[in-house]
Amino acid sequence: MADTERELVAGWFGTGAAEADAVWETAMLEGLEVRLPFGGGHAVHVYSCDLPTEWGTEYLVVHPDWGRLRGRLAAVDTRLPEPEHQQGPGLSWRELIHVASTPDRAAPGVHDPSVRLLLLLPTLGDAQLPPDAAEVVRAALAAVGTPPENAAHLAAFVLRHPRWAPARWSAPQGRRWARPRAGRERAVAGILRCDVPGSPRFARQLAHGITPAQGRQLARALGTRQPR
Repeated sequence: MADTERELVAGWFGTGAAEADAVWETAMLEGLEVRLPFGGGHAVHVYSCDLPTEWGTEYLVVHPDWGRLRGRLAAVDTRLPEPEHQQGPGLSWRELIHVASTPDRAAPGVHDPSVRLLLLLPTLGDAQLPPDAAEVVRAALAAVGTPPENAAHLAAFVLRHPRWAPARWSAPQGRRWARPRAGRERAVAGILRCDVPGSPRFARQLAHGITPAQGRQLARALGTRQPR
């Protein structure tokens, strides 16, 4: 982002680019970990850190029944330019809205739908955004305190400058992924596949190693498989 754009965006938040950068650097140095619980006991862990060999933000899906298994939605590393340090997108628009709006209020973590949507927004990559996408983001920004006169400009800017290439999401064909060499995992109806090669969800399951039953549960929690 050019310096003029950084100043413009920071101004919409009511601050300057230098002040915004300082707040972000402080959060990274201290380590930021946020838990977003959603359906069926799942949660997205948003973890940011600043280490000599690791710097950035990871978005992981976890479930207590998975043991040590994790599902990676995205990894954002703004300091290292090499593409292998970036992984995404991680959510379609439909999944983003569903996960943001269905907090598991019995579990600890962030429950406010507007905050959840904005925290998950960096994982979004979708070539087929609905006509009201900017209004949805604008409403979330206004709900968390963005000046109303600026929220629409900021929402439009964010959606015009996505972090990831616009992706197309589709259900896997047949009983296996289209690229069987990538783990030869059995596909789960409802867990969408991303067509962007840099995505953790390109030609593979979201959470590698979970059972078919756990996969179906995850698909329901993501809002892409209806319970029978």
